[in-house]
Amino acid sequence: TGAAPVIAKMSKESGALTVAVVTKPFYFEARTRMRNAEKGWEELKKYADTIITVPNDRLLGLMQKNSTLVSMMQMVDNVLLQAVKGITDLINLPGHINVDFADLKTVMKEVGPAIMGSGAAAGENRATEAAKRAIDNQLLEDVGIDGAKGILINISATQDSLTMVEFMDASALIQEKAHEDANIIIGALFDESLGEELRVTVIATGIAGMEETETIPHIEVTRNRRQEEELARHQEPKVPRESGENRTERNASPNPVPRSRIMPPPIFDDHESDDWEEPAYIRKKAN
Repeated sequence: TGAAPVIAKMSKESGALTVAVVTKPFYFEARTRMRNAEKGWEELKKYADTIITVPNDRLLGLMQKNSTLVSMMQMVDNVLLQAVKGITDLINLPGHINVDFADLKTVMKEVGPAIMGSGAAAGENRATEAAKRAIDNQLLEDVGIDGAKGILINISATQDSLTMVEFMDASALIQEKAHEDANIIIGALFDESLGEELRVTVIATGIAGMEETETIPHIEVTRNRRQEEELARHQEPKVPRESGENRTERNASPNPVPRSRIMPPPIFDDHESDDWEEPAYIRKKAN
């Protein structure tokens, strides 16, 4: 965290395109670590052309119940790998449609926060399935690609298996979701290590209205119906009744809960656990 801004500054001063791919801590790593990460992120933003932030908490939703700690850490590393690889492969690997460095700079030069998603699929409809998984990826939660000013699409498969129809299907699906004025750069690359899989990586930059806080994990509390009804009763506004012609209907919206107070959702769904409640210390913080 401390070294990254220094390295980014040196890179920027040398005239290089500076792209940062970073993670944010898990929520259970305590506030001090998160505060340090946020400070480091703010410093890094001063020098990086593009910052792709991977919130570790969102990766928890991809894990299975019996996943080990080691496998979880390996998944974090793999997500970082795919983010970097999705960029460098556009230049380094041969492909049906090549992208040069000038194209890359057009999308990623001085654009600030960016989001990324990656999806892979095999089988008859692998192209559309991989594209859907890329843009519906959990790392793209909260912010869609529809407001992005620049979109980088990397479609990878083996040379003998990638068809023109697959390339058109995957790119068309993503372009339908993008803003009509977005600068979209597409690369079709050959990667023999993929076997029967087709992989789509999407990097969206220059997203309208995307604040720095939105790259931090957006975590919501999951409640059952009984808890929602009870919460609604407590939040009903107490407005004195008026009689006669002066009576008016008044609706008050509950105050929004700051993101810093929102706790993460359960990692694994358990539909039989209807009696779970929020811990007392969380309720005290909310009040």
